[in-house]
Amino acid sequence: MSSKYFRCFWEDEESDGFYYSEVINGEITRQIVEVDGDLKWSTLHEEKDECYMFTDQPKVREEDIEYSKENLDGIELTKEQFEEIWLVS
Repeated sequence: MSSKYFRCFWEDEESDGFYYSEVINGEITRQIVEVDGDLKWSTLHEEKDECYMFTDQPKVREEDIEYSKENLDGIELTKEQFEEIWLVS
């Protein structure tokens, strides 16, 4: 099982923040949206806030990762870094 963790810049009409994702075998399994320092988590089956539901596009290709690195300040995180953020969200 191949797990990767990422953070990229996230823009919305009303605010900006960061989007964190856990990707296992090319599919997002957990995500966190950070808006104004507030963290909102979601999974396929539940979410902290219904305004921040789980992505409707969970498949992630290598091209998507490269795009986020080049255009959205995307970086790869360690599992420990992601888990630390997940625990406080």
